[in-house]
Amino acid sequence: MRLSSDHLTFKALAALDEAAEATGPVPKSFALRFALAYLYAISTGERWMFDEFWRRATEPCAGDFAGALARRQSLNAAFNGICRVAGMERTPELMQRLRQAQERREHRPD
Repeated sequence: MRLSSDHLTFKALAALDEAAEATGPVPKSFALRFALAYLYAISTGERWMFDEFWRRATEPCAGDFAGALARRQSLNAAFNGICRVAGMERTPELMQRLRQAQERREHRPD
């Protein structure tokens, strides 16, 4: 069974959402790199927001509240832009679907 492009886009956004929700830097994984590359390939946007997401998601941030807040705001802005140029507006419905996908993944047996 082939996956639709909308389904693949949703899965890639779910990977980015997971990275954005992390409390600290995430590993520089091929999975995150692939999700960003796929979304950029199908997008109509410029590359800077994808680079910004990668940089902010993987770099250590200042250990204080202000550093964590700046990281979160930058990731949020980049994620908003990526959603938009990938053809999926960041609506409350999309965010609910992303949360549900994350919950299913967390409760799935290995």
